[in-house]
Amino acid sequence: MATRRPVATALAHGVATRLGQALSAFQEADSRWRTALIEDIAPRRHDVILDAACGSGALAVALAQAAPGAIVMGLDHRPEALAQARARADAAKVRLELIEAYARDISFYVNELAPTRVICTFSNTQDDLIARRTVLTAAREALRAGGTLHAIEIEARLPRFLAQSSLHAEPAGHSQSLPDLMRQAGFSGVVALGLFAGTNGAVRLHRGALATPS
Repeated sequence: MATRRPVATALAHGVATRLGQALSAFQEADSRWRTALIEDIAPRRHDVILDAACGSGALAVALAQAAPGAIVMGLDHRPEALAQARARADAAKVRLELIEAYARDISFYVNELAPTRVICTFSNTQDDLIARRTVLTAAREALRAGGTLHAIEIEARLPRFLAQSSLHAEPAGHSQSLPDLMRQAGFSGVVALGLFAGTNGAVRLHRGALATPS
């Protein structure tokens, strides 16, 4: 007999699934932030670029197209997302190195390649303070000295009844801004690159650098 999940657990899972689907649709529908991000990264043929939450691979493929010869890696913990990224790369005739892992573990997978650019995505519907700090620390450990971190901060617009519910209440201490957390993680020259509003929310872009040892 199948084990039934508690109603509260099933509800939370269903809400999270729907929010994730809406968030993915929003990301794919609005390409303005993606264009601005690629222009800021300005990928070159000798770069090693890691998209630490590549999803279906739209950004990773665009980066590979912008810099033939660069090594572009896409990392995601969902096999179905990596399958979509692989199909997208094949259709575009570009090569992606795809890794099945969580963003918090990136330093374990890419140390030998030492990325010059790392892209991390954060969401107000999914990430708490500890998760953000963990991913930022992993990005710092993975990056090559002198490399840059490019942070995508997605602010999905929640229905009012969800925004006010305890399920999506803001975690204690989560009021710290992402730029502040980037500085605390050891990145310098942290700057905001722009705010891109869409129908279902907004995307903020930030950049920080890992100093070269003197």
